[in-house]
Amino acid sequence: MKLNPRDRADILSKSPLLIGILAATVIFIVSILIIEQQRDIKTTRLRLELSGEVKRISLHINDFLDDMYSGIAATTRMVNDGGMVTGFDEGAKSIIHSNTRLNNLSLIPGGIIKYTYPEKNRGAINSNILYSENREEAAAALESFKTKKVKISGPFRNFENVPCIAARLPIFIQGKFWGFSSAVVRLDSILQKSGLNAPDAKYSYSLSYRSFLNGREVFFVGAKPSSREIAVTEEMSHINWNLYVSAKSSSLQLFYIPALLALAGSAGIGFLIRRWLETTARLQRLIFLKDQQIAHSEREFKAIFEHAPIGFAIVDLTTKNILGVNEKFRKIFNASSAEASSSLHRSWEHTISGVLDQLPEGGNGQQHQVSGEYKHINGNEEEIWTNYKLFPLPSASNTDRKYVVIAEDVTEKLAAERKIKHSERKYRCLFDESPVALWEEDFSDVVRELTRNGLVGQPAAEVYAYFDKQPELLSHYMSLVKIKSINDECFKQYGYSNKEELFANFHRTAAEQSNLIVIQKTLVAICTGQQKFKSESAFYNAEGELRSSILSWQVIPGHEDLYDQVILTTVDITDLKRSKEDLNKSMEILDHQNKRLLDFSYIVSHNLRSHTSNIQSLSELLLVSDSEKERTELTNHLHGVVNILASTIEALNDVVSINADLNLTQQQIPLREVADKTIHVLRNKIKQKEGVVLNNIPKETTIFHNKAYIESILLNLISNSLKYSKPNVCPIVTLNFTEEHSEKVLIVSDNGIGIDLEKYSHKLFGLFKTFTHNPESRGVGLYITKRQIEALGGRITVDSAVNIGTTFKIYFK
Repeated sequence: MKLNPRDRADILSKSPLLIGILAATVIFIVSILIIEQQRDIKTTRLRLELSGEVKRISLHINDFLDDMYSGIAATTRMVNDGGMVTGFDEGAKSIIHSNTRLNNLSLIPGGIIKYTYPEKNRGAINSNILYSENREEAAAALESFKTKKVKISGPFRNFENVPCIAARLPIFIQGKFWGFSSAVVRLDSILQKSGLNAPDAKYSYSLSYRSFLNGREVFFVGAKPSSREIAVTEEMSHINWNLYVSAKSSSLQLFYIPALLALAGSAGIGFLIRRWLETTARLQRLIFLKDQQIAHSEREFKAIFEHAPIGFAIVDLTTKNILGVNEKFRKIFNASSAEASSSLHRSWEHTISGVLDQLPEGGNGQQHQVSGEYKHINGNEEEIWTNYKLFPLPSASNTDRKYVVIAEDVTEKLAAERKIKHSERKYRCLFDESPVALWEEDFSDVVRELTRNGLVGQPAAEVYAYFDKQPELLSHYMSLVKIKSINDECFKQYGYSNKEELFANFHRTAAEQSNLIVIQKTLVAICTGQQKFKSESAFYNAEGELRSSILSWQVIPGHEDLYDQVILTTVDITDLKRSKEDLNKSMEILDHQNKRLLDFSYIVSHNLRSHTSNIQSLSELLLVSDSEKERTELTNHLHGVVNILASTIEALNDVVSINADLNLTQQQIPLREVADKTIHVLRNKIKQKEGVVLNNIPKETTIFHNKAYIESILLNLISNSLKYSKPNVCPIVTLNFTEEHSEKVLIVSDNGIGIDLEKYSHKLFGLFKTFTHNPESRGVGLYITKRQIEALGGRITVDSAVNIGTTFKIYFK
């Protein structure tokens, strides 16, 4: 009886679980048999390898034991028949030289160490090995005495707390016990030579000794292998040691783990068989359902074909007849249903024929796809542009050449594209010919990175804080900006001839701190959703000149989400800023000059009025005086006033020359040399005052200043120090030079009468301001000195105390 697909699917759906379990059981049993056989083979191979490793280690250990036997035998011969020891040091030295594995040789009469070599072991002398704190060592020595045989004990710790093993040979002279001959070897030497202290990827090592005290086994390297481990052991003949070598692969690894894997694999295969059987049954059910769905889909396809918004037609390439068209296709060509189904309508016959002519005739069963745009005139004499796409219908027959024609009316779309292209050409012309430097850029990668880091939509303060903590990210974000195009004005602004040169040197602008600030502000603007931005920036041109600019950008409408089309402008404002700075400087100078001129006019008015008033009074008295003596006295007073007036006018001339000199020549000045010259000029005054001027300025010191001003400044300050020295005290003037916070500082100090700064600090540098009773004081020197220092951007400070001295500090730029 033949079963239908649904009946076969029911049978399979009831048995997959049982079939899967049976298959898994059979596979697991076979796997266990194979694993057991493999384990036996591997175990036998491992035991052979372990036996070889045990033999290798035993040979190395026996080498040490042989040296110990030969060493104690040779040492015993140093005791003569009378019990006297002769030539121990030389003999022991020779023995150790011949047996390099030995660390120590000793003779122990009566159990007490009296002779030992090398000398570093002298600390063990007078130690009684029969009553040693190490009971195991004492028990071994006692066992050697009882059996009159060599006994090797250890490991135990010697007087230096170093693990060792010792061979003890009892010595009997004429049947009486004399003592022991002993040879000692360090345990770490044995372990290193035999390889027991080095980790091994394949084996584990254990060493134990049989206690002379209680006969128990004590492990001093590793631990006793478990019953599950594959191990080989050997009882060493010359020493009461047991050596164990075990494989790191246990029976658990050789059997249980493969068995578990086999179990898992068997279960997996059984599960897959079950799933395959269930899938087969399910597919058979699906085939039945698909047959019904195909019939339903055909009905739906016909409905979609007829009412689709795109024109569809089916063409027989052999006869070039249209086998079927939908409503949209007829509307495109303005054809009735009857015309379209009978033959090609004359309004689109030429177009369709042109499309079909592109398909090859015959073609060895090969079918091709064709697409393109065509213009034709519809039934209403209208120009129509249609986008065609032809592709073959699947067919088992090579002679059945049917194609689907998809037609889409793109007349309005093409018209819109033409308008867009026209607009783009106008935009490109305006962009390229703009007198302002324009950049077309793509910030989309920047936006994606900011979004990935969770910064988009955050408050500006948080974004600023984020980049303040990680300023190195600013350059990374800058590198994500894509430059689509730039106009010719950019080349002119940066001084490069082409785009490649500009981009090759563009990274230099990002190195400017001001540009990093602009980048940070730009990123904040993007994160907060701003579509416009404007800020001052800076850039280097091709000549390496740093120039300033106003940078602004705006997102093109329609690209607000990804910022993938942004127009950026840069306007060079360097010359404008310089003009503005020059203007501000000129205004500052003019304002400063006006203030100084006003102060100067007040001073001149006050001083000249005082002097002219004195002259006028004296003149009037001179005219009315009848006494010759009185006239002579008045004439002398008048002459003194005139001299003071001349001195005042001379000082005012000096002040005027400083205020009028705006373009001072500056140069590198050897300061010590200028100071020496000034001291030489003042040598007579220094000699007259019996003073000392100490020039401590380093020879190599230079400052950038006006030389005449420096000479004047030094002359005024040193002269003042000499002028205002204390009576009957040798005036000492000291010149020093230092640097404070990148400023060069000239220090002039003295031990003169000092200045009461609390009373006179406000008028210390004023014109014609005096604060001593010295008749030579005019109140001009410090005023001129301060003006000369400030004229070139410097400053002067003073520190003084009455009857202690004064220190002036001149700071140069």
